[in-house]
Amino acid sequence: MEQSQFPIGGIDNVQHDLRVLMTAESGLEEIIELAGSMILQRSDPYFTEDKRRVIDFKVISWVASGWSDKLGAAMTYVLSENEDQPISTIEAEQPEQDFPAAFNFNVLFDVRVNNETVFRKLHGRPEGSHFRQVPPGGDRRLSPTITRFTDRNQVTIKHPEHGELLIKPLDCNDREGRILREMPGRKLYEPFGLSG
Repeated sequence: MEQSQFPIGGIDNVQHDLRVLMTAESGLEEIIELAGSMILQRSDPYFTEDKRRVIDFKVISWVASGWSDKLGAAMTYVLSENEDQPISTIEAEQPEQDFPAAFNFNVLFDVRVNNETVFRKLHGRPEGSHFRQVPPGGDRRLSPTITRFTDRNQVTIKHPEHGELLIKPLDCNDREGRILREMPGRKLYEPFGLSG
């Protein structure tokens, strides 16, 4: 459903599909499909100096998993452990009107192959524009495909047979998004300190 205003602060669960392209010096090439689940916490919307409304958010949980036929291995992207995640934003694309809006993700994550971490603290910066829902709900008219990724999103892995593998994102589509909890006026996520 198309919205007219940004929601108050809250915690969202967003299910999505991420496709990555893997290539290698040996000529190997494969598109790997990962199914993902992300939980993020949003601030209340606020105005910038140029009269645009913005929502700050932090990703507090993320995992995306898939299977590589060419490697015969499971591939998993997971939020980096014990890292204070940077601030991401949702920004109105014009003054005095919340939608359409741009999503600017800012996350640190690790890459695992068959439960072995092969790349640590990758700085992911996916960006998408013309969104008409927060959280995005999967309708392509309201939740467009994200296709802009920075070079920082590329993973390189040494493979004994294929040489260096290069893995980079192609696109990401939201399948479903829902608000888990409304939290107006709360600070963005702070660790619970359970480990000690």
